[in-house]
Amino acid sequence: MSADKLTSILGFAVKGRKLIYGLDNIEAYKGKIYGIYYDGGLSEKSLKNLTFWAEKKKAGLIKCETPIEVLTGKKNCKCVGLIDGNMFKGIMTDK
Repeated sequence: MSADKLTSILGFAVKGRKLIYGLDNIEAYKGKIYGIYYDGGLSEKSLKNLTFWAEKKKAGLIKCETPIEVLTGKKNCKCVGLIDGNMFKGIMTDK
């Protein structure tokens, strides 16, 4: 997964309203979440919670080198859930 590809597809997801912002919203979301992205600023306890919810929702859990704040434009955001399956496949394929 390249950083440029991740940046561009998450940019499309922001515009298309295909992201869930923050751990609390990921927990509360009732629909399918395909991928959960987090950065290094997430605390250990939040990461443990995020891992639990990723397993429960059968979503991929991916750590990003680039801060999520930069990728999404949301201040103080450490994790996002992607709710579009095609965008998730696009990020995960190496082409």
